[in-house]
Amino acid sequence: MAKNLNLMAFDLGASNGRAILGEFNGETVKLRELHRFENVITDIRGVAYWDVMRLYTEMVKGFGAAKKEGIRVDCFGIDTWGVDYGLLDKNGRQIGDVVAYRHMTDPDMEACWKVVDKDEIFARTGIAHYSFNTLPQLYQRVREGDVALQNADTLLMFPDLLGYYLSGDKRVEYTDATTSQMINYRTKDWDRELLEKFGIPTGILPEIVKAGSLRGELYKGIADELELGYQPKFAAVGQHD
Repeated sequence: MAKNLNLMAFDLGASNGRAILGEFNGETVKLRELHRFENVITDIRGVAYWDVMRLYTEMVKGFGAAKKEGIRVDCFGIDTWGVDYGLLDKNGRQIGDVVAYRHMTDPDMEACWKVVDKDEIFARTGIAHYSFNTLPQLYQRVREGDVALQNADTLLMFPDLLGYYLSGDKRVEYTDATTSQMINYRTKDWDRELLEKFGIPTGILPEIVKAGSLRGELYKGIADELELGYQPKFAAVGQHD
């Protein structure tokens, strides 16, 4: 029989987030909520943003809630909505705030079809056309001559961005990456040929990992701050809610 394990799931939606503990006794998993927090979009001058730093702070509180109950978390994973992303510079610092998908409009999606026929995009990615997909989000920034995109070193999908802050891992999980409309479903990798047609810099795209992969452990500074005395493992789950 497998040993008992305590697994932490950070489940973030567009209105709230939760830290859920999964207690595995070797045969069954018992779930219970340890911490819940609000998630809101802030509109500033017509642009919608996510408050990434506050979400990070609330997730750290999730580990604190476990410690308060005397629970040793063995492993944690993160899932959020798809399509949104953050940009990091060469020093690993976030460039600007994360723009929310609700900022996008149908004309932004239709602008993509003027570069590559919409049927070809679908044939390569297998993803339905929505204005909020990552592809039209990035192409909008290309059209605007966005400085943040020009100076970016790494693009991380939203759950991977939060995972990076908690662990330092700069990779993306496959199931969430597919929501970007930038993965070739045949190769199961970034469709760099497609993206180059839009002028999207492919050098910022990180390695893709499969769900179930271990991705490191909780940053020691966080563990020390909470006086955990250990560093829980970080695992790639199916990160798209």
